[in-house]
Amino acid sequence: MGRYSKQNELIINSFKNRRDHPTAETLHSDLKSLVPKIGIATVYRNLVKASQNGEALRISVPGGADRFDSCTARHINLYCAECGRILDLFPTESEWTGIMGLLGGASLSQIVIHGVCKECREKKGEAVK
Repeated sequence: MGRYSKQNELIINSFKNRRDHPTAETLHSDLKSLVPKIGIATVYRNLVKASQNGEALRISVPGGADRFDSCTARHINLYCAECGRILDLFPTESEWTGIMGLLGGASLSQIVIHGVCKECREKKGEAVK
């Protein structure tokens, strides 16, 4: 574990209170008003460390900056290729059983689905079930 600082604590607490899967740059921009001299590298380093410690999930986005998820409970992330949002999906226990069956009992640490979210599909006039 790294050394403690008020800056590190501020970064992690600010991150844990979010549900929007921010990039390090997004979180950095939000924190600049509280700590004007905070560096982007410090924010990024703390988010990476949190993901390595199991306190966050690191989500790779095609052609974009990594995003970070403060929800570490078992769930699926849906990355919308239209609007760029990442949504948390929480399957029921029976749905998880079906997913694991499809994957042949593979050991998983994270599931990220790339697709188009319900809102974007509705905007395009597509039928949504």
